[in-house]
Amino acid sequence: MDIKPRYKYIDPSEEFLNGRVRFEVYKGKKILVTDYSNLGPEETCQLAKDIIIWNNNYKHDPDSIINYADFANSHINKEGFETLQKMGNEILKPYNHKIAVVGITKLQFIFLNAINKITGGNTRAFDSKEEAFDWLVE
Repeated sequence: MDIKPRYKYIDPSEEFLNGRVRFEVYKGKKILVTDYSNLGPEETCQLAKDIIIWNNNYKHDPDSIINYADFANSHINKEGFETLQKMGNEILKPYNHKIAVVGITKLQFIFLNAINKITGGNTRAFDSKEEAFDWLVE
């Protein structure tokens, strides 16, 4: 799989991709927010590729990131699934302490189970952003 970067370096203190990836502070904790909502298969795949590139430029401690991902009304294809698996191996497993997702379909829930196997089970699905954020900061 060929991953072509859109960016050489992304400052982790800023949002990028029109705010689709950003940090938010909730109850004093910094949460990495990734917004896949309303994206088609190609855009979902490209966003995942851009996050891999960002991770390669941003140094963070192992098990240090809490991550929230919104998949409402998003779609994924085979390449996107493979890219998200690659992201799971390279980023989610070593760096993410907790991952909360919202807006997933039954098919995406199957993907979530696969990610849990890769990451060691630190990913959970929620019905709302507020529930997800509360779990992430506890």
